[in-house]
Amino acid sequence: MTRHITLLAPQGCSGITVFGVLEMLAVANQIAANVGDGDEPLFVWHLITENAAPLLTNTGVSVDVGKAPATASERDILFVAALPVAGHLAVPAALAAARPEINWLRSHAQDYSLICTSCSGTFLLAEAALLSGHTVTTSWWLRRELSARYPDISLAADDVCVASSNIICGGSTTAYQDVCLKLIEQAGGKHLARLVAK
Repeated sequence: MTRHITLLAPQGCSGITVFGVLEMLAVANQIAANVGDGDEPLFVWHLITENAAPLLTNTGVSVDVGKAPATASERDILFVAALPVAGHLAVPAALAAARPEINWLRSHAQDYSLICTSCSGTFLLAEAALLSGHTVTTSWWLRRELSARYPDISLAADDVCVASSNIICGGSTTAYQDVCLKLIEQAGGKHLARLVAK
């Protein structure tokens, strides 16, 4: 069964948490096709910004994006790209700049059965009031700020990847890989996830 992923990318987001995610999903599709796991791709995706404007990443790469999926069958998994936050002092300004994405999450997150992010993306989900009562993780340099701002969220500070109900969070920036592998395992099985990881 094909899984539909919406990748929400805030303006100025960390490019690796957009392009790295898409590359891992594409590799999973290629490997699944090569090992004969059906004729349909395992994943299809929609890269979006909250207002459909072209995405400009923190590295200056500009990308045209699509529109959010119109049908319920296409709103399956939501992946939220991380913001480039170098330390806890940068969190308030980053969240203020991402207010349109936070509002989008408040309005649309309930349409998705699974929500994934890594690093500072956890703050976007928390600001959108999506993590209350959940156990999550974030980057080691942001964990004190997360605990202080959101006392109703349980922090698994030493974990690289945490699944809590319908939320999957990764720790630092490159933990998007761990989140993707967990997602690939859920969609295509442990064997496929191991093949992608190799």
